[in-house]
Amino acid sequence: MLDLNLCKRLGCESFIGVLLGRLLNLEGIGAEMSGGFLGCDSDPRSIPDFLDADGFCMSFEYVEEYVVCSMRDDAKYIEV
Repeated sequence: MLDLNLCKRLGCESFIGVLLGRLLNLEGIGAEMSGGFLGCDSDPRSIPDFLDADGFCMSFEYVEEYVVCSMRDDAKYIEV
Protein backbone atom coordinates (compact mmCIF):
# COMPACT_ATOMS: atom_id res chain seq x y z
CA MET A 1 0.00 0.00 0.00
CA LEU A 2 2.87 2.35 0.72
CA ASP A 3 4.10 2.09 -2.87
CA LEU A 4 0.64 3.08 -4.15
CA ASN A 5 0.72 6.09 -1.83
CA LEU A 6 4.17 7.28 -2.87
CA CYS A 7 3.77 8.27 -6.50
CA LYS A 8 4.56 11.99 -6.50
CA ARG A 9 7.33 11.34 -9.01
CA LEU A 10 4.56 10.41 -11.45
CA GLY A 11 2.74 13.69 -10.94
CA CYS A 12 -0.12 12.53 -8.74
CA GLU A 13 -0.67 12.42 -5.01
CA SER A 14 -1.67 8.77 -4.72
CA PHE A 15 -2.89 5.73 -6.64
CA ILE A 16 -5.21 4.80 -3.74
CA GLY A 17 -8.15 6.48 -5.48
CA VAL A 18 -7.36 4.57 -8.67
CA LEU A 19 -7.11 1.34 -6.65
CA LEU A 20 -10.48 1.94 -4.99
CA GLY A 21 -12.17 2.77 -8.29
CA ARG A 22 -10.84 -0.38 -9.91
CA LEU A 23 -11.81 -2.57 -6.96
CA LEU A 24 -15.36 -1.23 -7.04
CA ASN A 25 -15.51 -2.44 -10.66
CA LEU A 26 -14.09 -5.86 -9.61
CA GLU A 27 -10.77 -5.17 -11.28
CA GLY A 28 -7.29 -5.45 -9.84
CA ILE A 29 -4.51 -2.94 -10.38
CA GLY A 30 -0.82 -3.41 -10.91
CA ALA A 31 1.92 -0.82 -10.79
CA GLU A 32 5.63 -1.25 -11.43
CA MET A 33 6.44 -2.80 -8.07
CA SER A 34 3.08 -3.41 -6.41
CA GLY A 35 -0.56 -4.14 -6.96
CA GLY A 36 -3.90 -5.24 -5.60
CA PHE A 37 -5.59 -8.26 -7.12
CA LEU A 38 -9.01 -9.89 -6.72
CA GLY A 39 -9.97 -13.54 -6.86
CA CYS A 40 -13.26 -12.43 -8.44
CA ASP A 41 -11.70 -10.11 -11.04
CA SER A 42 -14.01 -9.37 -13.98
CA ASP A 43 -11.14 -10.49 -16.26
CA PRO A 44 -10.17 -14.04 -15.21
CA ARG A 45 -6.79 -13.64 -16.96
CA SER A 46 -5.89 -10.97 -14.39
CA ILE A 47 -6.24 -13.34 -11.43
CA PRO A 48 -2.81 -14.44 -10.13
CA ASP A 49 -2.22 -18.18 -9.74
CA PHE A 50 -1.99 -17.88 -5.96
CA LEU A 51 -5.60 -16.58 -5.65
CA ASP A 52 -8.71 -18.76 -5.64
CA ALA A 53 -10.54 -17.76 -8.84
CA ASP A 54 -13.89 -18.79 -7.31
CA GLY A 55 -13.43 -16.95 -4.03
CA PHE A 56 -13.78 -13.49 -2.64
CA CYS A 57 -10.19 -13.10 -1.62
CA MET A 58 -7.76 -10.35 -2.45
CA SER A 59 -4.02 -9.94 -2.44
CA PHE A 60 -1.57 -7.12 -2.17
CA GLU A 61 1.74 -7.65 -3.88
CA TYR A 62 5.01 -5.81 -3.50
CA VAL A 63 8.22 -6.82 -5.29
CA GLU A 64 7.06 -10.42 -5.87
CA GLU A 65 5.97 -10.87 -2.23
CA TYR A 66 2.26 -11.03 -1.53
CA VAL A 67 -0.31 -11.45 1.20
CA VAL A 68 -3.74 -12.98 0.62
CA CYS A 69 -6.71 -12.09 2.83
CA SER A 70 -10.46 -11.95 2.67
CA MET A 71 -11.86 -8.89 0.97
CA ARG A 72 -13.20 -7.73 4.34
CA ASP A 73 -9.74 -7.84 5.92
CA ASP A 74 -8.13 -6.20 2.90
CA ALA A 75 -10.63 -3.34 3.14
CA LYS A 76 -9.26 -2.69 6.64
CA TYR A 77 -5.72 -2.41 5.21
CA ILE A 78 -6.86 0.11 2.61
CA GLU A 79 -8.70 2.11 5.27
CA VAL A 80 -5.55 2.53 7.36
